[in-house]
Amino acid sequence: MKRSLVIIVTLLLLLTACQPTPEVDAVRQKNQGDMIDMAKTAPVGVFETKEAVHVQVETQAPDFRALYDIPEHLTRELTGAEGRLVVHIDADVKVPTKAMPIVRVHPVDFSQEFVSQLWDKLIGDTEMYIESNERTKEVIEKQMEYYLSIADGEYDNGMETPEEALEELKRLQEEYLTAPEGKPPERADGTLQQLEVTSEQGAHWASYTGLEAYDPKTYKSFRVRNNCDNDTLIQGKGEGLPVTRGAGLYYNSSGNTPHPYDPRERYPRIWVNRDDPLPEGVDNFLKTTPGEAWERAESILKEMGLSDSFQVAAVRLMPDVDWEVSSLGRTITKGIKGYAYQTHFSRMVRGVPCNSTQRFSIYLFSFKDLTAPSWQPEQMELWFDDGPDYSFSWASPQATDEVLVEDSTLLPFDSILDIVEKRLPLLLDDYARDKRLGEEGLSVDINRVALGLWRIREKDSVETGLLVPAWCFYLDMDIHTEDYDGGRRPEDLLIINAVDGTLIDPWNGY
Repeated sequence: MKRSLVIIVTLLLLLTACQPTPEVDAVRQKNQGDMIDMAKTAPVGVFETKEAVHVQVETQAPDFRALYDIPEHLTRELTGAEGRLVVHIDADVKVPTKAMPIVRVHPVDFSQEFVSQLWDKLIGDTEMYIESNERTKEVIEKQMEYYLSIADGEYDNGMETPEEALEELKRLQEEYLTAPEGKPPERADGTLQQLEVTSEQGAHWASYTGLEAYDPKTYKSFRVRNNCDNDTLIQGKGEGLPVTRGAGLYYNSSGNTPHPYDPRERYPRIWVNRDDPLPEGVDNFLKTTPGEAWERAESILKEMGLSDSFQVAAVRLMPDVDWEVSSLGRTITKGIKGYAYQTHFSRMVRGVPCNSTQRFSIYLFSFKDLTAPSWQPEQMELWFDDGPDYSFSWASPQATDEVLVEDSTLLPFDSILDIVEKRLPLLLDDYARDKRLGEEGLSVDINRVALGLWRIREKDSVETGLLVPAWCFYLDMDIHTEDYDGGRRPEDLLIINAVDGTLIDPWNGY
């Protein structure tokens, strides 16, 4: 009876939250205290109610599909914008195997100890040098040679005219007169340095610890950028510097590391499962199978000492496109010339994966403030092809604090679908009505749906947040007509708090 009462109450709250008016109230994160109370309200299926939320207890693995009527596969078709919008849902639905907690987290820097350990494993005895951003006479001379070739008509980059190149040459000549001489490069040993963030006028904005090192022979690179001083960044915000949290670590094993690029995002990214064969056509460029790619990603993760905290979440094949810029300045694509694997990793928290993403939605939230304080979701990616080289990135690392809820009570899956069916057409309505899309309007595919943890900001802070159960619906929007090429949006997100049904803006974090 208690369970039925909770579902009825949450459904009433949900129906109120999903009304189109007022839209902002339906989208923004509700009172977080109320959400936590909802998560604690009732035991989940086979679990006993936990009175002390900070005590770790052994529990039987939940059967989320049975508890919340979650299908293995979801098929739906939604319409909107007076027939100009069609959303096709044809996706496997992934769910965790452990009870879903709510956990407080905070952003962290990459420590010197961790950086040194990773440096020893990845760099070893390779001679690396500090990469300087100083504009020396040597740097400016190379730029002058480039613009001189454009001014003389020897090279056409499709962007600057010879007259514009001459103007840039004049500016560079003036800069050259006062530029410092070059100095011998400094050897790097993995030690973090104190670095500065400055305005274009040279004004000091903030400091951070970081490292930018490279090997000039192989172009191997190792970069670290830790969090800046937040108060200083707020002062600089008036000059156009957003307030953000999120450290970053980047590694390229050589200059031959694959970096697939599709300038107009015309070609599909192909999600693959571990047991899938290479898709037809891809095998003309790549021999590594999805299973072998999975194993290689796991091996590299273990080599870095991160396999206890992260796991492979998703793998997809990314097209590398042959392209050029026409004399009119338009990008012309000439077909696919290769493929590479992109691997997404998920942090595991109490046995539950955090949902991963490559990019954030820019279409689904009209109220998004790009200058507001932001805290990016944690992201970890790996790129490679058939060769031995690879690149690795890790952005916005976080650390867990106290557990607020051991196993959260979630909304039934039918309620989540009700939110999708009501809210998604409204969120995409203006975009679907864009006349440049022609008579066809907008077609959206959803081929990934996953239940996991997602971090929201706590009380408008960029210093603490909450990992909460959330549903991620991955949107793939192909936007092309004869007269308009809007690109391909391969990973916009609709994120729904699985506890209270509110939508989560992945940029602002609530």
